[in-house]
Amino acid sequence: MTGNALEERLEREVKGSLVRITRKIDVATGGYWLTAESNQEILHHRLHPDDPLPFSDGEWGTVLLEEVLGDVPDPHPLMREASRAARFRLLITQRLGEGRPPRRLQEIVARYFLLSATETVRLADGTERLLVVMPLEESAEVQLEFARRSGRA
Repeated sequence: MTGNALEERLEREVKGSLVRITRKIDVATGGYWLTAESNQEILHHRLHPDDPLPFSDGEWGTVLLEEVLGDVPDPHPLMREASRAARFRLLITQRLGEGRPPRRLQEIVARYFLLSATETVRLADGTERLLVVMPLEESAEVQLEFARRSGRA
């Protein structure tokens, strides 16, 4: 699966409006901050991962945490905030390797969600990304779909 195929996979998982939370590196200091983007437009620049996200409850159909959780020392405030800002789904992508075991991400997700669907995607450059999809809807249909996708049905 190529990088474009990962984007296609993400597009199939998005429900409603999408906001991407991504990590940006400050090359001068080696530090980082987060940005929030929608439709290639930066909505908020230089967010801190411990601060509340500047969105209303359920403002976005889907929140995507893109390559963020593997580098945040305490991911729990960001997970809570992303879950709060999303109405339907929370998506996470994380690069594997470089000291980022999938188990850490799986443990973080399990703390907040009983059901999730996880997929490992190999990109054209040989790297792998973990894609995790978590439903926020509580309808029986959605719960059954994710029970099936997670192997619990």
